[in-house]
Amino acid sequence: MNLELRHLRALVAVAEAQTFTDAAIALGTSQASVSRSVAALERALGVRVFQRTTRSVTPTATGKRIIEHARRVLDEARLLRPGGELVFLVDSVLVMLCSGDVGVAGERLLRPQFGMHRFEWPDDDSVEFHLPHGEMIALLRRSGFDVEELIEVRPPQDAVTRYDLVSLEWSRKWPCEEIWRARKRPASEP
Repeated sequence: MNLELRHLRALVAVAEAQTFTDAAIALGTSQASVSRSVAALERALGVRVFQRTTRSVTPTATGKRIIEHARRVLDEARLLRPGGELVFLVDSVLVMLCSGDVGVAGERLLRPQFGMHRFEWPDDDSVEFHLPHGEMIALLRRSGFDVEELIEVRPPQDAVTRYDLVSLEWSRKWPCEEIWRARKRPASEP
C-alpha cells in the first residue's frame, strides 16, 4: 500500500479530536473513511497507532512518534505546494555580528557580515546557521519562495524581561530577532 497525505491527515485529525467521529467532522468526510484510512496506515506500518475504547482513542507510545512525524510531513507538504507559506524566526543579523563566542551582544561589530554562515558555541554542542539578508533572500528565491515580509523584532516600551543574547537596552536600539514570511511561487514563475 502506498501511504498518501490523506492517510496522514486522518491520523492527525483523530489524534487531535480524540474520536473518529469528530475527526471525520473536522475533515468533512465520513467516520468510515477516517477509520479505513487509519486502519490502512496501521497495516502498512505494522504497528498500532491508537488504543481504542468505545468513547475515545489515545495514541500508543509508538503512535505518538508517528503522529509527530505525520504532522511534520503535512507541514512540509503544505509549505512546498504553490502558495505555501514559510514563516520562521531567527536571531537578527546584528545580534550575530555583535556577539562574541560568550556573553551578550555589545555595541561593536565583532564578526564580518560577509562569509557569515556556521556558528558553534563553546558552551553548547549545537550548531547554528545564519546568513546576511542578501544571501537569505537569494537562497529563498532559488528555492522558489518570494519574501513577503521581514519583521525586525523589538521589545514593547513596557518590557521587563531579558533575552540571553542581548540586554533590554540593546534590543531597544537594534532588532534582536527577525521574523521572515515567504510564499512558494507557482511552478510556472521563474
